[in-house]
Amino acid sequence: MTVRQNGSDIVLVLRHFDTGLTSAWEERKIPMVFAASACQKHSVVFDGQGDHQGEHLTYQRSAENLLIIGDFIHQGKPVRQEWRMIQMKNWTSLFVPKPPGIAILYHKLNERV
Repeated sequence: MTVRQNGSDIVLVLRHFDTGLTSAWEERKIPMVFAASACQKHSVVFDGQGDHQGEHLTYQRSAENLLIIGDFIHQGKPVRQEWRMIQMKNWTSLFVPKPPGIAILYHKLNERV
């Protein structure tokens, strides 16, 4: 997924891949494209283009939370999907094994970043 400028528009370009990242669900040269249609301080709405006209992706942020709402059309029927994300502090400490003696120092260094 990328957000980029396309002429005078801001677009979100989305492509789905299999779990091995070897093949895309969409045709090779035809990713899903959504154009920004409404931008607020803490939210943006992207409207589907081409084959995805009538579909929308909404991103809403509040504090450390991000809500993504997808309003799609599958087999002619509306489908809504929601994803909720929470920003984690010091998330890198979850992935780096460290001996107990340096754990406090590691967390202190991460707090400064």
